[in-house]
Parts: sequence; structure tokens; C-alpha cells
Amino acid sequence: MRRILIVSLLGVCLTAFASGEKKDPDPARFEAAGARVYRAEPGRALMAATKAAPADSVARFLSGKGLSPATVASLRTAAENRAARGGTTHVRMEQRVGGLRVADAYVKATFNARGELIHVIENVAAVPAAGVAPASVNEAQALLATLAHLYPGVPTPALLTRQGNVSVFDRPLGFHEPPTVERVAIAMDDGSLRAGFEVETWSEKNNVLHYTLVAGDGRVLASELRTNSDQYKVFTENPNVITITSLSRPATAPISGRLVRSRSPPAPNTVMRRPFASGRAVSSRLRSASSVCA
Repeated sequence: MRRILIVSLLGVCLTAFASGEKKDPDPARFEAAGARVYRAEPGRALMAATKAAPADSVARFLSGKGLSPATVASLRTAAENRAARGGTTHVRMEQRVGGLRVADAYVKATFNARGELIHVIENVAAVPAAGVAPASVNEAQALLATLAHLYPGVPTPALLTRQGNVSVFDRPLGFHEPPTVERVAIAMDDGSLRAGFEVETWSEKNNVLHYTLVAGDGRVLASELRTNSDQYKVFTENPNVITITSLSRPATAPISGRLVRSRSPPAPNTVMRRPFASGRAVSSRLRSASSVCA
């Protein structure tokens, strides 16, 4: 009877330990479906025109929508363009925390010719009090993990130069351009921010461009595949006017347009992203990524 009781207690303890075991969090998904979209009614505005800079107006508007002061303060203007037709101004913002760009986070806003805010798309991470957890691997190790995943057998090239958070490596045989590794902040689904890396590789075979997200511990989290036949849509006036131009790259043209540092348009209609979380089966999914060209 005593032996049965001990075994039962041991089983309960093991079950409790297993249920309390912490798994590695997955990266948060900044998909279009999860973005918060604010669109003014026809003839009205989200915010009246002011003398403030467009980015300051956007920050003030988002503060009123519940974003914390730390999150609002993390927004930086990445691009600001005034359309020749219609006079609308498109503003694109990125998020930076602890000196690192938050991978895939963005804000897009449109002002009409009178300077009134009429459209905002917000898809950013809440900035935690703990800031960004440091990485335990470096850029060379992140590139090694990427090459092992995408191009087994290709040795890790030597570091050529480093500018800010971006490291450029020597061009391996069979590659169009030297691989680049940007140290970024990765928003995780548990609400934390962790330092990691975004690796850009562009191979000559099939003219394929990959953006690979590597965790701070060296795990490959996701890989975004770009091809030379990407198609994308651009709003020629503003999001409220249904005038859309569809563009495409010829099959023989090199890939260009969206830089890993700026995440600037054009973006394709279809992007393939493969998440690789520890202890989970590899899966594939398609993501629609139509965007306003700002």
C-alpha cells in the first residue's frame, strides 16, 4: 500500500513538472488581418489639420487609441511622400526599441491635401518595461544557421563590413549579392521583445531572395521567400479612392524594391513564410501582403 502511494505521488509530481515546463515563445505575427485600421468616413477626418509634423500627428492620434507612451515613443518615420496627383501625403513609420528595429512592425498613414489625417494602419508591438532581451549568438552564427537551413553545404563567408546594426558578409559562390544580417528586435507571442537577426540571402539559382528571421539563440524562426515574378498593387491616389495599378516584375528582371533595412514597398500579393518553432513540425503558409505604397 505504501509503495502504491509513493508511486502515485511521484506520478503527480512528474505531471506537475511537465505541465509547468516553459516552452520557447513563437514570434508574433504582424499579419494584415491583425492590424488595427482607422478610416475616416467620406468627407470627414480622423484628426483635423495641425502645424505639427505628420509623424507627430500620427503619434498623437495613436496615443488616443490606447498605445502606451513607450510604444508611441518607439515609432520613427521611415518614409514620407506627397503624391503629385491629389496632394495626399503618405507616411510610413517603423518601430525601434533599444536601438533595434522591431521586425515586421509598421504604421502607415494618409493625410489629404488639406493636411487632415484620413487613414491609419497600425501594426506594432507593445513595448514591455523589460525592454529587449539580449541575444546569445552573433551575426556570423545567425548567417550560419540560415545557410544551413536554406543552402546546406555553403560555408559561412567572412565579415566584410558593419554599418550600424547591419553586417555585410562576403558573397558566396552562386549568390547574386553579399548576404546581410541585421540585428533586430523580435516581438514574441508572450509579449516580450528579444534581440535576433534578419538575414537576407539572394541566390543566383532561380533568382530567389530570402529574408530569414533568426532568434537570439540561433534558432531559425521563419523564412520569407521572394521571387522575380512578384506582383503587387499600388494605390495611385489614396486608400479611399479605388484606383489601383497592378504591377509585376518580368521574369528576367533582378529582384529589387524592398530593402531589409527599410522594409519599403513594393510588396508582393503573395508571400510564403515558413515558421520553425522548437518542438513543432515544419509547416508552410501563404500570406497576403497587399500594401499602400507610401
